[in-house]
Amino acid sequence: SYELYIYDIWGELIFQTSDIREGWNGKRDNDLGITRTTTYYYKVKFKSLLNKWHEKTGSFVLLK
Repeated sequence: SYELYIYDIWGELIFQTSDIREGWNGKRDNDLGITRTTTYYYKVKFKSLLNKWHEKTGSFVLLK
């Protein structure tokens, strides 16, 4: 099991997926435009081989 969440600098959820093969393309959900260059935050939740949930968070800067 896997979940990925991407948030903008104001904490608004702009992307989420539970498909480990799907990545974020730099666009907001349901938007045709690429987001601006700024800091974004992520949260990843996943189950280990021992069936235990883990959560990792962090930030990154999107460059165009």
